[in-house]
Amino acid sequence: MARVRLWVELLIPDTTATTTIHALRRMYGARVSKLRRRDYYEFEVSGDADSFCDRIKKVDVLVNANKHMATTMKDDEKPEGKLGEEDEVCVLVQERGENATGLMSTLRERLGFSEIKSMRRGVFWCIGVGGDRCLADEIARKLLHNRHYQEYTII
Repeated sequence: MARVRLWVELLIPDTTATTTIHALRRMYGARVSKLRRRDYYEFEVSGDADSFCDRIKKVDVLVNANKHMATTMKDDEKPEGKLGEEDEVCVLVQERGENATGLMSTLRERLGFSEIKSMRRGVFWCIGVGGDRCLADEIARKLLHNRHYQEYTII
């Protein structure tokens, strides 16, 4: 069984990230230079992971070709593009437990992705804080996640 990760980034302006960076700049000033947000999906798949990567990037339920760019990565490889720039610290925010059962059901039953055995999703934030992991951790704790039902990981 292989693990495949998919990042989906907006090509058009991201209003959620824009609103968040404005709040962060009011909270932390110039210490936060930029912010990017991506949707994150993690799949456990049986069968050919390469074929799955090619097919999953074309699924309009996850990736709208007119406004999204998708990047995939298998466990044994580096991502096709940089996930975060040198001065960025990335934070993955996910709901606790199984959080994508409805979407997984749609992919498996309606769209023919029967090789998907499990799936998780989340939000992948890249924060321009000059590489300051402590500041990124504080930002994640205070603003990017809800401690009652979500968890976060500094990448």
